Amino acid sequence: TDVSTYIKTQDPASVNPSNGLGGVIKMGDYINLHSLSVAEYNGNGGAIDLTNSGTGNDKLRVIVVAINSYYNTTGNGSTTPHLVFRFKEPPGRARLHDSNTLDMGFTYLSTEMHTKYLKENYWTGLKNAGVPEEAVFKVRRVFPLKHPTTQQITGQFTTNITLWLPTISEMWGKTEGLTYSQESSGSYSNGASFPYYTSSQENRETWSGPLFVWTASRSPDANAFVICWQDGQFITFDPTDTTGGVAPAFVIK
Repeated sequence: TDVSTYIKTQDPASVNPSNGLGGVIKMGDYINLHSLSVAEYNGNGGAIDLTNSGTGNDKLRVIVVAINSYYNTTGNGSTTPHLVFRFKEPPGRARLHDSNTLDMGFTYLSTEMHTKYLKENYWTGLKNAGVPEEAVFKVRRVFPLKHPTTQQITGQFTTNITLWLPTISEMWGKTEGLTYSQESSGSYSNGASFPYYTSSQENRETWSGPLFVWTASRSPDANAFVICWQDGQFITFDPTDTTGGVAPAFVIK
């Protein structure tokens, strides 16, 4: 609430991400949640029950990974200063979906991770942990829906996401051929990247576990989604019903 109140005092036209928000809040700054409790959904392995110690718990640390990254992007307007927060380390693990048999038009927006776990269980836990819904900026983001070889690529816009897994274009600012080329350029771009990660390989190596972390990006040529390993590199991984690290992002306005 205090952060949201401060953001509202800033002129969006004068916010410079490299200098921080008002010269006060900068990339890498953080808030330690006191606790986080998330209910498992339908056997997805996603139960979380963590409490912070006096010395801090990186799994309950949400860091500023971007400042005004959705400023003036499609559907978001240009008048809302904001900060993007993401968990420094995954507080828990969950499967992406209840099946690993996916047709080529299947995207993150259809996964159990998006439709149930993050939107319902995780978001309830985050609100209980102290993130007020009225302070959250429900940014308009874009996902490509069809595999490029089908020649039926369309974009889906959503305006009601409060909590999501980042794509690799947001995490890295480029796709490196791992997912749709349209994700980082053209009409399907979110128009945003998280400089906390893109500016430093070291920042992408801070996770101490689990073995891999899910992203929201679908592989272009396989029944797979893209994951990030501990060394910060992105590769594809097939079994969407396997449990992996979940480190979601959200935006405060």
